[in-house]
Amino acid sequence: MSSDPIQITMTSFARFILADAQSKMAQARSIRHQYEDGYSQGGDHWRYLRSEMHDLLMTGGPRSAVKAIPKGVRAKQRNAYDSACNGMFKFWGRKHLRLLGEPESRHWTYDRLEVKVNPEWLLDLDGVETVVKLHLRRDIPLTKRVADPLLSLMAVTFDAEASGLGVLDVHRGKLFSGTPHNRELAPVLEMQAAAFVVGWDAASRGASAA
Repeated sequence: MSSDPIQITMTSFARFILADAQSKMAQARSIRHQYEDGYSQGGDHWRYLRSEMHDLLMTGGPRSAVKAIPKGVRAKQRNAYDSACNGMFKFWGRKHLRLLGEPESRHWTYDRLEVKVNPEWLLDLDGVETVVKLHLRRDIPLTKRVADPLLSLMAVTFDAEASGLGVLDVHRGKLFSGTPHNRELAPVLEMQAAAFVVGWDAASRGASAA
């Protein structure tokens, strides 16, 4: 059995957690192949959005400026940017939003598994300091079931830094929130991490046998 560390993102780990018992091996194998083939986030398609929203939220508005962001990207990006900005406009609504900073990524580890926990914003959300992870996949609507493992990872790594936690489905303008104070989450994540390591190693043995 290898003793090499296994390094993945929180999004990849959430995929494994959400898989049912019969699908977990397939997910572990798929995730391993992605990283061995050179995991890519598809370029930084959303860099301009993050940069513009950073400046906008640092100054506290105006909300209407969100709708102008897609004008700054190429035509082939505009449809996706229109969708994301419409969602951000909807989420903003009448809320008081101000960006307080961008949290440094943290690493949650168990055994050989190291998960990069990388929320993008520390946000003043109606007076509550909230660590926010952006969900920018237009093709995968966020649900509570999908958001919960992401919130759990944020809870055990950022529990001393904010009063609230959230995962924002940008395209649909919906925030899934949670509390950073549930200490019972850690053992559940460790159980899933142990299963992932077993699946990762089994995927390696399967490749060697082939």
